[in-house]
Amino acid sequence: MFKMAKSLTESNSQNYYLDKNLFYIYGSSYNGDDMPNAMDYQGIQWKIDLPQVSRKILRQQRVDRYKPYRQFEDKDLKDYPQKEIKREEPYYSFERFYKGVNLWYGHFQLKHNLLAPTKTDFLYPFKSGFCHYSLLDFKEKSFLIEKDIHPVGIDHSNGLVGLCGIEGDLVLFDLQKEKLICKYKIIEENSINNCIKFFKQKGSQGLKVGCGGNDCSIYIYDINSEVTLSQKITMSSPVNTIRISPDDKLMLVLEDQTKTDIIDLRMEKTVIELSGHEDFGFSGDWHPDGKFVATGNQDKTCRIWDIRRPEKEFNVLPSRLGSVSSLKYSNSGSYLVMGETIDFINVYNAEKNYEEMQVIDFFGENIGFNFDEEDGDSLFIGVLVESYNGVFEYNLKRTEHLNTLSELMF
Repeated sequence: MFKMAKSLTESNSQNYYLDKNLFYIYGSSYNGDDMPNAMDYQGIQWKIDLPQVSRKILRQQRVDRYKPYRQFEDKDLKDYPQKEIKREEPYYSFERFYKGVNLWYGHFQLKHNLLAPTKTDFLYPFKSGFCHYSLLDFKEKSFLIEKDIHPVGIDHSNGLVGLCGIEGDLVLFDLQKEKLICKYKIIEENSINNCIKFFKQKGSQGLKVGCGGNDCSIYIYDINSEVTLSQKITMSSPVNTIRISPDDKLMLVLEDQTKTDIIDLRMEKTVIELSGHEDFGFSGDWHPDGKFVATGNQDKTCRIWDIRRPEKEFNVLPSRLGSVSSLKYSNSGSYLVMGETIDFINVYNAEKNYEEMQVIDFFGENIGFNFDEEDGDSLFIGVLVESYNGVFEYNLKRTEHLNTLSELMF
């Protein structure tokens, strides 16, 4: 679809980046058709690479033609109105686009494949292990685990990297020592281990890691001198995503079903059911106050729930194009970032009851996004598309900024 144009800033022989300074002379009046050769943040030079079509026309074509995957295709979905787009200053402003990063996702429904341990590096899986990309020298370093481990998710905590695999694998790797801690096949019968999440619990020593997969089970391991299984919780459906509450007592579980479970980790059973979605759930997150959760679904909505009054969601946030494949609250809880399967990242203002938003748009599959683990002010977004794959870096509340690419659409 796209042919790479050679007008990016070269960082080494393979990777490039586009910096915000390249666009500064055009200031806040940024518009794709006004850029040099009509180049946008992703490095697409529209008058050179795609002279037969404008960015705006191609965007509309993709919106008209894309059909997201649904489990219940024969049922019509409810329509929900879009929220108001904030048109003054964006919440997050463009910093850089790191071109040529060899991104990967192992399953088309599982889009948790990008982490940022600090503001100056990020991690992502590949078929045989995972990569570390340094923003200090713009170089990738690959860590080979096994030839065909085929990761479908990645997590990081305290210098440890965890991978979950399509053959039921759990991999733990010490990034600081560059040493493999363990590689277990925790799910038998060729069943996918869909998700992985590190966490700590009050009263317990060391770190824990939770996994969930297609065998309808959640596995929790203690990571001390040895990695030992401490809990196995049986669910009614394949598990797609798990998230631990801020007080470490509850777990949000998204599954191959329309309802969402919240389980008590001490009682090992569901204590709250959230009903309202129209398809299977694949993403979710807790608000830092522990009172609210967000759930993302193949019904093209994110729903916000107050767990003190769980009978009905109190807000519905519709996607623009694809399924809601990834969700995460900012550290402060002020913003909720919602990733669609392709082309769109939506940033909602939680302090304004999710009624205002910023849209970040691009061309390609969203393989995942994440905030940096230092203070959460940097937002990294992974995009996979032929010739223009890479990672966006957006920063929170910069005084110098450009209008978001959403202004091209609305």
